[in-house]
Amino acid sequence: MRRFNKYLKTLSLGIQTAIEYRFNFLLGIVSIVFPLTIQYFLWTAIYSSSSGNNVYGYTFSQMITYSILAILVSKLVSSDFQWEVLDDIKNGGFNKFIIRPINYLLYRLFNFVGQKLFNFLMMFMIISVILTFLTINLNLGISLTTVFLFILSIFLAFFINFFIYYAVSAMTFWISDASGLFAVISIVGNIVSGGIFPLDIFSSTVKNIFSMLPFQYTIFFPVNIINGKFTLNQIAFGLLMQCLWIIILLISSKALWFLGMKKYTAIGG
Repeated sequence: MRRFNKYLKTLSLGIQTAIEYRFNFLLGIVSIVFPLTIQYFLWTAIYSSSSGNNVYGYTFSQMITYSILAILVSKLVSSDFQWEVLDDIKNGGFNKFIIRPINYLLYRLFNFVGQKLFNFLMMFMIISVILTFLTINLNLGISLTTVFLFILSIFLAFFINFFIYYAVSAMTFWISDASGLFAVISIVGNIVSGGIFPLDIFSSTVKNIFSMLPFQYTIFFPVNIINGKFTLNQIAFGLLMQCLWIIILLISSKALWFLGMKKYTAIGG
């Protein structure tokens, strides 16, 4: 247990960092008002011109709910620690983790979880208010079971996103400047995860390709739990897939970091 005390301190440090930058997080939430307004008028126009009540399998209330929650969840599960990894490796900060008995993966994971715990508490209050409003005004039916499964899915999404970017950050060992790669992965990842529009707007072929990737389980899946798009069996399968992806990404990221570390130590750090 004593060996994990240092990681618990890292967890505490992550929480302190999130508290220190809480206004930046809240400003990020405020910044979504404009794109959400555009999406609202866009979908209003599309549904007004549609002959039926469903577009891409969503009612108007479901689409608005998806648009709001997707952008909020996207903010919540997003990762930026990869930039710190880039700085550690390129500027020598990583050396201290080699000579000390500290597992770099656990260090980054506990710091990430610490920040997300505080952000989740703030976001949960915001989402609770929004869901209450949507339930009253758009007749959105939400049960406590659905809310619990949504929260569970969000926590699993944290780990999926962490290991995606932990694996990607290993590319810093081979690429002199991985900042461009990080930016591309962030943009593409937001699209294929359903962070902008639900994946149902794409053709079945494209959607099938996306379904083979882990990204949809970070935004599309959690949001549509609340949206009532899945049965309990489908939710159970989705949660199982989230756990499976966490294992796959953990193994993949550790393999990439093992190879990267060999290169790093071979050239003397």
